[in-house]
Amino acid sequence: MRRTGPTDEQIIQAFKGTDFGPEINESVSNKKLLIAAALFKRVCDYGDGSTITRIIEDLGLVSARSGCPFIFALRWAYRILIPPNY
Repeated sequence: MRRTGPTDEQIIQAFKGTDFGPEINESVSNKKLLIAAALFKRVCDYGDGSTITRIIEDLGLVSARSGCPFIFALRWAYRILIPPNY
């Protein structure tokens, strides 16, 4: 079975109860950008805050053992960050 990125409903649920930025919580597309950026930061060995780290872990986008993003998660993040007509 091919895995895909998180659905809008899963993203909304993952951000529920967080105070992650003043206007970020209102837009799913902004949340997707935050998640995608956090995944690529992981690949480049940059650290993120504990809130976004917990969110990407809860969404199952990174390995529990190594903390590295899964390939399907990086493909999803690439589609979020790079417009299709690029």
